[in-house]
Amino acid sequence: MTPLAGDGSAGGDYARSEPAVARHARWRAVTAALQAGSADYDVLVVGTIAASLDPAQARLVETLAATGRPLVTAALRTPYDLAAYPSAAVNVATYGLLPPSLEALAAALFGRIRFGGRLPVAVPGVAAAATVRAPR
Repeated sequence: MTPLAGDGSAGGDYARSEPAVARHARWRAVTAALQAGSADYDVLVVGTIAASLDPAQARLVETLAATGRPLVTAALRTPYDLAAYPSAAVNVATYGLLPPSLEALAAALFGRIRFGGRLPVAVPGVAAAATVRAPR
C-alpha cells in the first residue's frame, strides 16, 4: 500500500519524491472521500500490510474507525498490525495475502466458514484469543 500521509515511510521512490504538501493534500482528499462515502455501507472492511511499520496505514484505519460505521480490520501478513490501530474493535489476522488467504477471509466475513484459531505470538494490547459472535 502506498502511504497516503506525508511521512514517506513506505511506497518507494514516489513517496519520497512527492512534495510533503502534495502528500498531505492527497491524504486530506482521501480522508474526506472515505468519510463521506462510508455512509453508503453497513460495514467497512480494511486490510493492512505492515501497518506496524507504516503509520499511514494505521491512520487510514483510525480514519475509518472515526466514521462510526462498524469496522473490521484484517492484518493480512503479520498480527503485529493489530497493535497499530487500537481503536478498532473487530480484528482478524490472515497471515497471508495470496488468494487462498483472502478467499478464506471473505468466506468467514460472509458466514460461509467459521473464524478460528489463536494468535501464535503475543501482540501488545491485543488479546490472545477472542470470542467470535456472528449474527445468524
